[in-house]
Amino acid sequence: MSEHTVRVTQPAREVVNADYSFEIFSDGEKLGQLDISKGTADWWPRSAQSATGISWEDFAHLLNAYHTDRVTLMASARAISDRP
Repeated sequence: MSEHTVRVTQPAREVVNADYSFEIFSDGEKLGQLDISKGTADWWPRSAQSATGISWEDFAHLLNAYHTDRVTLMASARAISDRP
């Protein structure tokens, strides 16, 4: 099983629009960074120049789908990625 490391960077003080950043590592190799803000969750794959953002409602929908049916999750992910 892989060994995972998560590093958290928090704002020095509470700021309404400041992100919480989580650097995610697997076996010492960076998988990416998850930025959590009031409006969205943004995933930055390692070496990416831009993030993929998702609203909290869509994030909840995807996790609920994953919990009940992984096939539904894949369909939901495709539907979100096809949005303009």
